Amino acid sequence: MSRVRPAVPAPVNRPVRSILRTATLLMPRRSAASLVVTKRQREGIALAKTRGVYKGRKRALDPDKVSELVARAAAGVPKAQQAREYGLSRETVYQYLRRSGQVMLERADSI
Repeated sequence: MSRVRPAVPAPVNRPVRSILRTATLLMPRRSAASLVVTKRQREGIALAKTRGVYKGRKRALDPDKVSELVARAAAGVPKAQQAREYGLSRETVYQYLRRSGQVMLERADSI
């Protein structure tokens, strides 16, 4: 006669649970001092923005070159070629074209 195993499965998650508990205990926690520093940094940035000191990153192209880039894109010059000539990434070229509305016009024409 063969033995019949019980229908209740063995707890499979127990080893995984203990590993996760151990990993959680070993994870570094942010100290109260670092939280205060982060909060004060955010407050300082907000104050600098109101004074007009914190303006963000400088634009890669001046407005004249942006209008030139848009005109050349409308004339059919490849975006990758323009990116190489202006020293930009293709994504930056597309961002300038999106801001000018040029990319939307191209998509509307292809539909």
